[in-house]
Parts: sequence; structure tokens; C-alpha cells
Amino acid sequence: MFVGREREVERLRLMVKAQPLVMVTGPSGVGKSSLVAAGLQPELAAAGWAIASFRPGMSPFDAVARALLELEHPQRATASKSWNTAPAPCGRRGSGRSPRGYGCSPAVVSR
Repeated sequence: MFVGREREVERLRLMVKAQPLVMVTGPSGVGKSSLVAAGLQPELAAAGWAIASFRPGMSPFDAVARALLELEHPQRATASKSWNTAPAPCGRRGSGRSPRGYGCSPAVVSR
């Protein structure tokens, strides 16, 4: 159960509904991933949105392409995993931080 940030989840849900791209950014450890994964995604799924999560990593276009392929053609998901474009971890290994000091958060793709 995700509690305590209902106002932020609602605001983010309205932004996603109104705009084609919404970025959630901020310092590492402030709860961006939780806000999206535990707050926003269940709200959107309950409203009938198709959701695919991915971490942009070092190849963000490849990562979003894989996420869209898996969303649209689940039977091809194994083929996409064989691409030699796996996203690299963000920042220093085990630090949870990106090189610029911002955390690496999942993104949501919907249609």
C-alpha cells in the first residue's frame, strides 16, 4: 500500500493525462521510483491504461523501443531481450546515483 503522497500522485496522474511526456526528476533517494511504481502506475492501470516500465540507462531510445515492443507484441518479448542494447546501470555501481547526482527512475509508457 502506498500512502502519504496521494496529492502528488493525483497531480502526476492529471499531468500524464494532459501531456504526452512527463518527467519525474529529483535527487537520489527522494522517492521518485516509489511515486511512479507504487503510486502512479496502479492508478493508471485501474483506469485501463496499458503500462510498460523501463529504465532509460545508457541507451534510452533502445530501452523505450524494447518497452513498446513488449507492450504491443508480448510474443516478441524474448526476441527483444536478445538485442545487444541492455540498459547500463545508472551512475556508480551500487550507489543508486547517476553521474550528475540524480537518481535513475523508471519511466511509464502508455497508449
